[in-house]
Amino acid sequence: MTSTASGSATYVYQVPLTTVPGTYTFTASDGTYTASANFTVVAASITAKPASVLSSGPLNILGAGFVSPVHFVLTSTTVTSPIQPVLNLKLSPNSTLATYGTPGTPTTSPSPGTMGDVVHGTYTLTVYDAYHTASVTLTVSPGIAVNDFNSIGSFGGTAGVKGDEIVISGGGFTASQNITVWYGQTLSSLQVVSPIAGSGALVGLTGDLPGLAIVVSTWINPGLSYVKVVDGAGFSATANFTVYKPFINISPTSGAGGATIQISGGYFRGGDQIIIQVDGQPVVTIPVNGIFAVVSDQFSGFFIVPSGLAAGPHTITVRDSDNNTQVSTFTATTGGTGGVTGVNTLKIAVAPQQTVVGSFKGVNATYTNQLNVAVTGIAIAVVHNLAGQTVGVFSGTLTMAAGASALAVVLFYPAVPSGTYSVQVYVVTPQGGVISTASTVTVSV
Repeated sequence: MTSTASGSATYVYQVPLTTVPGTYTFTASDGTYTASANFTVVAASITAKPASVLSSGPLNILGAGFVSPVHFVLTSTTVTSPIQPVLNLKLSPNSTLATYGTPGTPTTSPSPGTMGDVVHGTYTLTVYDAYHTASVTLTVSPGIAVNDFNSIGSFGGTAGVKGDEIVISGGGFTASQNITVWYGQTLSSLQVVSPIAGSGALVGLTGDLPGLAIVVSTWINPGLSYVKVVDGAGFSATANFTVYKPFINISPTSGAGGATIQISGGYFRGGDQIIIQVDGQPVVTIPVNGIFAVVSDQFSGFFIVPSGLAAGPHTITVRDSDNNTQVSTFTATTGGTGGVTGVNTLKIAVAPQQTVVGSFKGVNATYTNQLNVAVTGIAIAVVHNLAGQTVGVFSGTLTMAAGASALAVVLFYPAVPSGTYSVQVYVVTPQGGVISTASTVTVSV
């Protein structure tokens, strides 16, 4: 190479991939002057964080000095198998080009994973490319993860309500061992519970838990709870699961006996019928065929306060069939009359029809007031999907002059997703009279 007029020179040298790690000296001379500099070739290296890992992971492998493609092999005294793809893999250079799999047949689409396909023990993780090799020691212990699965078929993470299923996954257990599942409010008060019939009750050949699931026990109180899995050799793992506390809202919170009260709530088991009681006695609900919690574990509807209640506070109890329970208070101002005189003469005149108002869809229906007094009520539309599950309860006001007809309009789109629904329409009065039999219309939104 030739130096510049100022005496400087640049030379690019590519270190061969086969160079043995160590310190090397570069020397340059122009015949008169000589200069030297040292350059160190480092060995390929990997670090496992953490070095002791639960089978449910995650595991981070940090590497340097490798060339893509990179392969991983996990070995022990009894097991030799390709490692599962590891979470948050970091290799430099060319980290995005790293590949995984059986030597000679690397995959091309890295994906997150854990150490879930190996039994507990000490392993050597070897990472290599065409020129470099590095190893690190890993200790794998049993680990589990829990996931809520409600009756509608929706996963909800590490929290749910009583009656839901807890799906348990994990690995690192002793292969082919019977499983015992413990569950309870505290680690010192765990009780043995039976897995759901048909779910896994035996550790797999690779130490995993195939299809294991239990039900959130009705005796568990809302709050933190614990799931513990023990194999036949005594190896165990524990995970936390939060049981939600139900909530309810009523409006209004006071009124005469016979009043119609709007009620809503959440963290009741999806698909369960909601039971409403006043001072321990069942009440008439709207819809009259029952209020049900929907996919999101929430519900809404109406109930009629019994007539003749003594003035003062009364206890409203709401529960589902899995003992998710919450209470509130309703204050009766008077005993009420229990409805409108001659209420049976107030009839629905025509079946409800689908209606569109701007960008909103809903239903409307014409009612005829055959009384000699004006009546103000609430038109209620109960929306069901094709599976019969309640999607929502929507309402609108309805004022009917004596001897006249009136049109009730109840809008609910876009409050419900697009689809085809069966909508039942009711009318109630503030005095508690259910003045129309449910009439049904099919609506597409």
